[in-house]
Amino acid sequence: MNTRIFVRKKPGFRVESRSLEDELRQSLNLPEEFRLLKYNIYDIFGADEEEVSLLKQHVLAEAVTDEIAEPQGEDMIAFEFLPGQYDQRADSAMQCLMLLSGRKPAVIRSGTLLEMENVTEAQKEAIAAYGIPNKLYVDYTDVLTIPTF
Repeated sequence: MNTRIFVRKKPGFRVESRSLEDELRQSLNLPEEFRLLKYNIYDIFGADEEEVSLLKQHVLAEAVTDEIAEPQGEDMIAFEFLPGQYDQRADSAMQCLMLLSGRKPAVIRSGTLLEMENVTEAQKEAIAAYGIPNKLYVDYTDVLTIPTF
């Protein structure tokens, strides 16, 4: 089974999202109405339902601070590591799954999604350029579709 899981912080714990929102607002002169919410994306390949359940309950999200939720906005930017680059978040998730299940782990890739409100197309392009300055990441083409592996 191939699946994609989106994890975001619960409202009281969105420190990183608020900090990035403030930084972008100041650096790019975005309006006060601009809002940003950061998600961690996990693409899971070759896992069964039990393994996906283990990942959701024990690995990908902390029960107190995180929630698994689909993005709802229309303005999104998502990016992941280029193939061949080390992805510590994905590697850690695969190792945890192997320890929990006792089997060879599924393949996991991770990325980041920025969901934005009150932003124009030009501002969105400026945010993408600001957030990916040295092209160490590659943009997802469609953030809601699981890529092939």
